Amino acid sequence: MTSNDAPWAHIFEQLKILEALNKSPFYSITAKQINDIGKREARLMAKFDTKESLPQIFNKAELNINAVSNGNYIIFKDPSHRSFITLPDYKNIIPEKFSPILDFDLQTLSFNTRMSESNAIDYAHHSKMLTRFSGEKELKLTTRGRFFSDSFKFQLGAIGNIDVKGVQIEVDAGYEGHEQFLIIEAKSSTRASFNIRQLYYPYRHFQNKTSKKIRTLLLSFSNGIYYFTEIELTSDYYGYNIINNSAFEVIIDTSPEKVSIAELLSQKTYTPDKIPVPQADDLNKIMDLINFLTVAPADKFSIAEYFEFDDRQGDYYGNAACYIGLIEKEGALFKLTPTGQELSLIKNRKKRNIHLVKAILKIKLFNDLLKIYIEQDGNIDDQQIITRIEQEGLKGTTPARRKSTVKSWIHWVVVNIN
Repeated sequence: MTSNDAPWAHIFEQLKILEALNKSPFYSITAKQINDIGKREARLMAKFDTKESLPQIFNKAELNINAVSNGNYIIFKDPSHRSFITLPDYKNIIPEKFSPILDFDLQTLSFNTRMSESNAIDYAHHSKMLTRFSGEKELKLTTRGRFFSDSFKFQLGAIGNIDVKGVQIEVDAGYEGHEQFLIIEAKSSTRASFNIRQLYYPYRHFQNKTSKKIRTLLLSFSNGIYYFTEIELTSDYYGYNIINNSAFEVIIDTSPEKVSIAELLSQKTYTPDKIPVPQADDLNKIMDLINFLTVAPADKFSIAEYFEFDDRQGDYYGNAACYIGLIEKEGALFKLTPTGQELSLIKNRKKRNIHLVKAILKIKLFNDLLKIYIEQDGNIDDQQIITRIEQEGLKGTTPARRKSTVKSWIHWVVVNIN
């Protein structure tokens, strides 16, 4: 469930939208109708940046919504959710070590894991990371923010041509070089999917503005790593293709963190009380959640909105961080523990990850399983993990479901202590 589910269900019922879509490939709806019937701002109601953030009624019926003019939208049939490009498993991308190259010391923009999306882009530019990625020796920031698009027309699958005019679009950053123009959409943390509209509309707008090669990039900033996903676009809305995945790990402090696996495994262990074995595979996202909570405590709904997934996952990730002692829950709010606050202040990624490994291996379940992994020369059987989870009191199909998270965490720990 998302905060848009109930309002959209009410709108569909009042306007008989599903019945209308049985006769037509799209349904025209205005911002005023969304505001008045849904009792929620249309700008928020029509913003589905990931497939996971789709309201249930859109998800089940394979629908999406796009603006076509100022205050006017179409709800359209989107078979297999093709508007959402499936992104790579970023955990499997090995980042290139990157040492920033600054013309002079920047006192008002220092690298840290808590940078906003705009600060993360600015740092990538000033540190010459964008130069490294693009091959352009000189890049100038020429556009940023919200504005209204020029008119353009595009092919939307079997629906046919769609006319767009004066739609409000937003560009996180546009950099122009001698040969290229880079359009960047930035995200704090990684995503599993991405609504192609976020890059497609700016791409079509700027096609009329420049004869230079336009490159459209999704930049995801997660746990100190920049992930660049370059997406090739065409006049056909569904004619996209991922042509490049690159990652850069920013190296700030090269002093090593001295720790041995024996030392980590010899820690005094404990079993968390009344907190379930986690169901949240991505430990980098746990770090991103820690950074998010440095601003203020948040409930599962705010967490889900920040990461653009459903409320259930917001709860999963909050509880996973509670499980390893980085977050605690007061009522409905998740907030940092002293350990979580300490972790958020560490700039060096290697040191930060080792501190996270320490927290994980204080948990008896993970300490036991890593010992088995080492004893078996870097192997552990799925059934061994499931059996150990069952010893935590979980029954039925739950241990098998939690197995993937436990296995993912073990792999992350092994990678980050070497």
